[in-house]
Amino acid sequence: AAPPLHILVSGGSVTSGIQCGINHVGIAQPVGLKEDNDCAWPARLEHLFNRVLFDGKKVVKVSNLAVGGSNSEIGKALLEYHLFPDSFQQPDIVIWGHAVNDSYEKDKARAYFESIPGFVNAAHKLRICDDHLPLVVMNEE
Repeated sequence: AAPPLHILVSGGSVTSGIQCGINHVGIAQPVGLKEDNDCAWPARLEHLFNRVLFDGKKVVKVSNLAVGGSNSEIGKALLEYHLFPDSFQQPDIVIWGHAVNDSYEKDKARAYFESIPGFVNAAHKLRICDDHLPLVVMNEE
């Protein structure tokens, strides 16, 4: 069988799942999800693909490498220096989720015209032998 499609997610606290287990309106968690980081949107994305769209088959793996408070510069360093878990599989798709924290940067021009493109370039260098991967998706949380 082919390995699963691997999606790497980089972002700040919203992406990491900070306080996502707080349920103010009493909506039940989807079957198969636990509390804590399993309620963050990257875990829900994996759940959506595998349980809902692919009938329980493990077709997609989502790695949530988000860190609360991180901006595109931190995300770029994570990619450039391969600060991944030991058994990390190179991603097919990278989702950027640093918009909120980049918006707090004092030098907006640097954040938008250097840091964000730097993150995209670092993502593209993860798979130097493949001109088309990883696909980089920008998510503005």
